Amino acid sequence: MSEREVADYGFAHNTPLDKQKIKVGATATADGNVPLAYDALSGRTADLATAQQNMARLCRLLERHGCPLHEVLVIGDRGTLNDELAVTYDRKQLKYLAGLQPQKPAHRDLLIDVPEVQFYAHPLTTAEGTQADYFGLPCMITFTHESKTVTHRGLIVLSGPMRRAVRQGRARQLHDLRAALTAVRAKNLS
Repeated sequence: MSEREVADYGFAHNTPLDKQKIKVGATATADGNVPLAYDALSGRTADLATAQQNMARLCRLLERHGCPLHEVLVIGDRGTLNDELAVTYDRKQLKYLAGLQPQKPAHRDLLIDVPEVQFYAHPLTTAEGTQADYFGLPCMITFTHESKTVTHRGLIVLSGPMRRAVRQGRARQLHDLRAALTAVRAKNLS
């Protein structure tokens, strides 16, 4: 496949939208980040669209080298987890660590069912053992795909920095809205 066939406009969080890009799907070892398998993908390719293909390639590679799949830990972002993928991880006996984009009502409910104050009794710590500004509550998450249901352990995380950023953004928006309303009121009174 030539560069011309894969270079395309698409979303990448760290590049401008008006630039063509090529995405690389890579599998690397945890000890040394040695690339084991890779693929050049269109710049328009969504992460979630490649997860099944990457998982299949990884499983074939590991099986060829005699690595038991149940000893593997796949680490990904929220673009590597949905119901179909969770069922596949389970079927292939792969352990995984990934964020979940809560698109289903049941997954969104996990986020709103627990009062914020309950998180504060469960601080998360850094690798050095110091308390971070994050809190986490364990939960069970159910995934269903093609009439197969699996339940996996999860962790609902409350991020102090993100919470502050959202609150500050909301306060800015309210300030700007009040200023706009004050301007409208002043214009109507004159």
